Amino acid sequence: VGIHDAHQGLDIAVALTIDIHARLPTDIGGDGALGDIGFQNVSKVMLQNRPNVKMLMLDTQVYSNTGGQNSDSSTMLGGYDMNQFGAASQGKLTEKKNVSEILTGGHGSPFVAQVSMANSAKLYKAMLDGLEYRGTAFFQSYTTCQPEHGVGDNLAMNQSKLAVDTRTFPVLIYDPRKGNKI
Repeated sequence: VGIHDAHQGLDIAVALTIDIHARLPTDIGGDGALGDIGFQNVSKVMLQNRPNVKMLMLDTQVYSNTGGQNSDSSTMLGGYDMNQFGAASQGKLTEKKNVSEILTGGHGSPFVAQVSMANSAKLYKAMLDGLEYRGTAFFQSYTTCQPEHGVGDNLAMNQSKLAVDTRTFPVLIYDPRKGNKI
């Protein structure tokens, strides 16, 4: 399964989101927009838990549009293009910000799903469940940035599966309707 299949699957999920709930306020952005620069706004929306606000964060764990700088979603050992010490860097100096984990605590009762195309059935089910949830829903979906991760287009799904299997990007779903467990 190649990058086009992975992106096509995510495109289908996004199209499904827009098609089913065309009138809902929806925000789609990368980890830079929703996890770094715009996190304060995401946090405020989650706290307000307004009915039917849905957000999708495409988490590449780098600033994909600026040449692969580390983002708050980057792992400490990321070693991306623009680390402060260049190619010889041992990674960034701060831990990864786990946006989904942050939103499950101290942010009211939003539906939160950290998912990946590595398990498309779980991703689709989480999106449908979140769309049915009357309050705010936040979806964080891992996706590779092929040029910055050095991953060939045909290996994007493999990379996604590795990220999930090694718990670099663990899958978690918090549905407040099911109680206080993830």
